[in-house]
Amino acid sequence: MLYKGAGPGTHWHVNDAMVHGFAGGTLVATGNSVLQHIGHYSFPSAFLSFSMSFAVARAYALTGPGGLATAGAPGFVYTVDLSQIATAIVLTDPIQGIRSGVSGAFAHDHNGGPALMGEVARGSGAYSAAHQPGGGALETPAVSLALKALIYAIRDAEVLIAATVPRAAVTHRQAVY
Repeated sequence: MLYKGAGPGTHWHVNDAMVHGFAGGTLVATGNSVLQHIGHYSFPSAFLSFSMSFAVARAYALTGPGGLATAGAPGFVYTVDLSQIATAIVLTDPIQGIRSGVSGAFAHDHNGGPALMGEVARGSGAYSAAHQPGGGALETPAVSLALKALIYAIRDAEVLIAATVPRAAVTHRQAVY
């Protein structure tokens, strides 16, 4: 089972995947497109993002451009049962995609302290885990797109699909608030 959260005002909140399914991207899926999709939430994208964690999908469903989910305007968590799809769908492990997108570089390279991972995972873009190179002035750590994408993919238990998921595979839509 895979899950997708749809916060108020998001595309999948307004367009019910129980009726339409999930329409995949039309761009070519590459390692760089994995980095862009996860690190910058790019649209259009070659991928659809899903989570293996209901809790992660629920967290995404609780807020959106339409505000916080409430009893009167809930967010939705979709359940996708891949066994309901007649033709095989290729799942992309984002960790492998990130690795191929960095062309031999280390995706986990950074120059911050141990607290940096948690700060990146929170997604605020503000990194206070400064470091002191050679005893000099404090500097803000360098965080690459690859590192952000790697941490986000792990945080979200993310799975990517570069195809359309038919409505028959979307087995449930649960309101959450």
